[in-house]
Amino acid sequence: MLPQIHIVPALPLAVWRARTHRVTDHRRIMILMFAGALVVAGLFTLLPGPIMHHVIFGDLSAGSRRLAETTP
Repeated sequence: MLPQIHIVPALPLAVWRARTHRVTDHRRIMILMFAGALVVAGLFTLLPGPIMHHVIFGDLSAGSRRLAETTP
C-alpha cells in the first residue's frame, strides 16, 4: 500500500513536468519513483515467509519446515 500512496500524486506531477519541459524535475521524480519501488519491493521480499528470506537468512518457518519434511 505504501508505494501507491507515493505514486498516485507523483506520477501526474512527473508527466506535467515533462509536458512543461522541466526535464530535470521530471527525471528526478522518475528516478526517485523507480528507486523507491525497487527498495520497497526488495524489503517486502525479505519479510519472513518468502523464499528470498530463507535464501538470505537461512531459517525455515513452520510451514516451510513441514513442506521440507514431506518432500522425498
